[in-house]
Amino acid sequence: ENYAALEILNHYLRDVVGTASADPAEKVEMRPEDMHPFILFGSSFPKDKEYTQVCRNINQIKICMETGRTVILLNLENLYESLYDVLNQYYIYHGGSRYVDLGLQTHRVKCRVHENFKLILIAEKSTVYEKFPTPLINRLEKHFVLTSSVLVDWQQEVLEQLQNWTHQFSCVSRFKEGNAFVGYQKDTPAAVVFQATIQLQDMIKGEYFKDLEGLKQASVLGNIPLEELVEEEENSDVWKQAVLQLSQCLLLQTASPDAFVRLENTPLADQQAVLLKLYNDVQHHTSLEDFLQHHLSQSGLQGGLLLQVTTHSHLLSGEEVEQLGDVLGYRDHISWFLLQEFDTELDFFNKVSPAFQRDQVGSQDSLLIIQCDSGDSDGDLIACARYRIYDEGVKSIKQNIILECEGSTHVLFVIHLPQQSVGSSFVGFQGDPWVSAHIDDLRHINSDTVTLSEAMNMPISHLFISPDSELEGSHESEQTFTETAATKESLAEVEVEEMQADETMDDNIETSDPHVHGSDMEHHVPPPEGPIEESMEQGQASEKPVEEMSQYLSEHVREQAEPMMDSSIAEQPQLETSDQQSAQPHFQPEPKTLKKSGYYLRLHGCIQAAASRLQDSAKNKERATDRVKLLVELIPRSPAVNLDESTFHGTLVTHIHQLLKERESIRQDEKNWVLNEALSAKKLQSGGTFRNVIARKLRDVIIPIFAEIIALIDHNYNLDLVDPKTHDTPVTQFWLAMFRNPQVMHFSYADMSVREQVPGVGGRLAEEEFRCQLPFSWLVREAFEAQWDSAKSVAGNKTAQLYRQLYTLISETSIGSVLESVDEFYCEEFFQRYLHDFVRSVHKCNHKMSNHTDMEYRLIEKALNGLTHSTEDFASIDGHESLTRRIAAVHVIHHTYQSHLFWFGQLASHMPGVMVTLNSEQRVSDNSGEMLLPLYAVERALEMLKPQEPLKKDESALRDWLNRLRLSQNAIESILNLPFQHETAGKARLQWQLIRALQMFVEQVVLKYEGMEVYARRLEMYLMSDPDFLKASTINKVKKHLNSMDSELEKKKLKGKPKRLVSVRRSCRAFFMELVSTLCFGGREVPEEELIQMLVSTVFTERQEMEAEELGTREFSYRKSERDQIPVIRSFLLQLLLEHNTELVKAQLVDYFRMSQQAITGETADRDLYLLCTQCFEDAIYKRSTSLSFPERLTSATTYLREGHEALTLGQGAAPLDFLEGVAKVRYGLSVVAELLSKRVSVVGTAIQTEAFKHYHGVDANQLVHVAGVLCTDSGVN
Repeated sequence: ENYAALEILNHYLRDVVGTASADPAEKVEMRPEDMHPFILFGSSFPKDKEYTQVCRNINQIKICMETGRTVILLNLENLYESLYDVLNQYYIYHGGSRYVDLGLQTHRVKCRVHENFKLILIAEKSTVYEKFPTPLINRLEKHFVLTSSVLVDWQQEVLEQLQNWTHQFSCVSRFKEGNAFVGYQKDTPAAVVFQATIQLQDMIKGEYFKDLEGLKQASVLGNIPLEELVEEEENSDVWKQAVLQLSQCLLLQTASPDAFVRLENTPLADQQAVLLKLYNDVQHHTSLEDFLQHHLSQSGLQGGLLLQVTTHSHLLSGEEVEQLGDVLGYRDHISWFLLQEFDTELDFFNKVSPAFQRDQVGSQDSLLIIQCDSGDSDGDLIACARYRIYDEGVKSIKQNIILECEGSTHVLFVIHLPQQSVGSSFVGFQGDPWVSAHIDDLRHINSDTVTLSEAMNMPISHLFISPDSELEGSHESEQTFTETAATKESLAEVEVEEMQADETMDDNIETSDPHVHGSDMEHHVPPPEGPIEESMEQGQASEKPVEEMSQYLSEHVREQAEPMMDSSIAEQPQLETSDQQSAQPHFQPEPKTLKKSGYYLRLHGCIQAAASRLQDSAKNKERATDRVKLLVELIPRSPAVNLDESTFHGTLVTHIHQLLKERESIRQDEKNWVLNEALSAKKLQSGGTFRNVIARKLRDVIIPIFAEIIALIDHNYNLDLVDPKTHDTPVTQFWLAMFRNPQVMHFSYADMSVREQVPGVGGRLAEEEFRCQLPFSWLVREAFEAQWDSAKSVAGNKTAQLYRQLYTLISETSIGSVLESVDEFYCEEFFQRYLHDFVRSVHKCNHKMSNHTDMEYRLIEKALNGLTHSTEDFASIDGHESLTRRIAAVHVIHHTYQSHLFWFGQLASHMPGVMVTLNSEQRVSDNSGEMLLPLYAVERALEMLKPQEPLKKDESALRDWLNRLRLSQNAIESILNLPFQHETAGKARLQWQLIRALQMFVEQVVLKYEGMEVYARRLEMYLMSDPDFLKASTINKVKKHLNSMDSELEKKKLKGKPKRLVSVRRSCRAFFMELVSTLCFGGREVPEEELIQMLVSTVFTERQEMEAEELGTREFSYRKSERDQIPVIRSFLLQLLLEHNTELVKAQLVDYFRMSQQAITGETADRDLYLLCTQCFEDAIYKRSTSLSFPERLTSATTYLREGHEALTLGQGAAPLDFLEGVAKVRYGLSVVAELLSKRVSVVGTAIQTEAFKHYHGVDANQLVHVAGVLCTDSGVN
């Protein structure tokens, strides 16, 4: 299985095959290299199944048959038919020699057979059973050979121990041996034991060159006393222990790094530190460069090294191979090929053979690199190339001996295996003469690369960047591992003895390049605790004796080296026993291993990934590209190791570091984050190398945080304000001052919602996107808004005190300190920048055209800027002009005039033309002490809404005028209802009433009937002199106009058209009623008493008028209509009086009620009148309560119930209207109580802490229920 028999036969036949010749002289003359069996591995190259390759293979067998060299055939099923006579031993004897026929299709060729020739077929068991024909099997001498089958009893014991150790090492959760050891097969442990035994035997024989490395590795796991190995039998306990330890080392060479992380969950957890030290320090698995430097410097083999390296990383590119050659010193003596680029074995041979020819490559060592992708599916191809290379290596040795050439050709197979290759037939451990190893990532470790040892012993925050303060301090207890005193003492003892051995070396011994070993060790091997200088010295001493020993042995005779070798081995220290090791749960890295640099050096490479998480609006797609360009300029590709926190990059790294630390304090599952990654088969398979898995985890943690920070600091294009070339500009300095201050930025991982898509520019707040001019202006605004309620609670509504209190509160904050640090020389510039951003943040424009939007913002900026200088309320405090003062002033002004600006925006959105005229007027920014911008806008709007021109044109012009009027009506009326003190307000209100009156007339009359425009123009002339509808004289003018119009229509235009006349009169009456309800009672001011009396007289007929004893009723109209036959109390005027202000029109209501009582007679007259008045009172209360929240309604209902209870208690003794108003208030209050009780039932069972429960069971609610209970239980009322 797995061609295990090949290595076994190759080993045992090396000194046996070919020595059984009858002629002793022939035996002497045979050269040792000829005794090695010739291995013919069937070609698996794509085009080598053709007849030409069969002929070539037969020819090679023919040569071996003639020379007596043993042939071992593998993977050559298509060749066995040609060897029919050879396999059956159908020999022909002639002249004392044997001959046999070799078949090539229809041709037969006779070949001489040497007496020493042997033919051995090696095939997979499954292939023999499934594909070999039965006659072929019968004619062969059959042996089933496994490596374990050739092991003797004591080796079987070692094998069992190794298998147990392998199981303990690798079997965690769903992971098996194949996950821990790359290319692991069932027979691998036996092959390793077999190989370890051979190496120790060779070492005893004196072949130190290739076995010194194995001794060095095994010494890490325990002491190997060489003297005892020489003296003891091979089945002794000493030998067993030595073979076991060396077997473990050989097997560890094929281990994957993630397996060492999973050791924490295995019975070998106490050996994790030692095994990882062996893996990284001694076997040099950190990179291919480190691995080759180490092995090439240790090489002493005559034919060069044969190395097979498996990897999960991408294969090397041509440029990387050239760089590797420069580092190794093989710049002009390195060649590389990709195995899949060859179609035939001959092509492969023609390419690689020049690397073994000394006459072409010279006397210097050369390096041949053969790379293979997808090694799990090309196992036969790799094996074919490997044995072909081995054969060329043997020929190279012969050539060197003949030509007396120096130099060797080292061969390196680099085989890429996917993580999913676990369970494939690929064999990772090849055995002698190949050195098999697994290097997870071929690339060299850079300063920004996180090593395995660092990741296992540091939280992500320390991997991102290790602060200088932590270089001399300790780590957080939950993120570090502890080491017992026994481990420290043991490691110290090892290093002290190695240093002593180093001192015994001769001064002339050449040492290897320190770059090969010493420099990289500090990055991935945790040294013992202690001062940094002491640890460094010990780390260097741990390698030096063995390296110098290797150099010495390669240059001197073996006899001179033996005493030193024995001495060196004798000085190897004894490590702790299993009991001692079990007391060491983990190991702790020294602060020295915490590099000042870290993963933050890769922050530049994370820009694209972080920026891609930001989702900008559709109209702002180009921002993504611009943002990346800015970040590329601001974040250096190769930053300095020592961070400068005064720079953008340094501050950004600091913020990310703090957020990572906060994340680790929140998420307790991150303590064993590396172990979690190593236990995730999905992540291991998707990540490729474990180094990439770790890096991907770091990216997965860092990039979302990075993206959230970018989203915040680039709000409203804030990043554009940083000058990437210089930090000396005032704006950039202010930007960095804000960014540096942790209390200002206040990044919090708990408040961060890590999302796949982060809203980009303008997405953090509700305001529209705009380009801010002051860095982080929205944070400044939020800081002022946060202090607003506190300032108002102290200062109330007094502007000057509110301003001073707000300034004081902000000055005590972190943002206030940054604002106060701005030089007075730049205060005005910075304030204008803030004003620009503030207006765009708090004021929303609804224009379709951007120029209109900018114009509106500029007008508001002018107005606010003027008000900050308007009064002494915003004078400088203590004579100090500061940015904080100006910003506090503008916030106070905005809160004071917020409604002014809102309605100005509404008006400007419907009539953008008003801004064009206002933009050129200086009065907008005048320091008048009052926000007059909306009033000026109304003034300009009224000029644009004058009806003279539309009334002269056709119906379409009138409708267009009405549309413009309706759009702006709400804004104009709301602005005119604001409490302006300026004289312009009064004039504008009168002008607006005139326009509204004309609007009503056009809507009710002009557009319904043809030829009515003249009456509209006439009405305008009537009202132009005094359009004050609070005066009776103005209403009389309207009535006069309508009566004149009625008379004219009756006599001329509509004469003989009574139905048309009635319709026009109905429209005119509707106009009059709308005019009275809107213009007389629609404002805050009370109409004059004369006007109310006149309107009351409109619905009642007087005695003199009707020649009757009692009052009569009639329709509310502009003209005197006929008296109702049956008196009817119409609620129109009553509702107007009640809805306006009950208290202000109390006297008029009393008169109205008295006259109604006189006009209505009958049994139910009083009841109907009382019910009508009560309903009107109640409707007025409901209308006043529509804008109140539920808690406010509870309070108002309580007040109404008390007032109603008092009025009902007085009973008939009170005035009739007061009594009826009391009834209305009680009815309203009880309806609110009923609603409250219903809501209380709906929240039964909910938590007491909910807002709904507080509303329905709070103090106000309970008080309302109490007042209602008192009212309902009052017998006097009932």
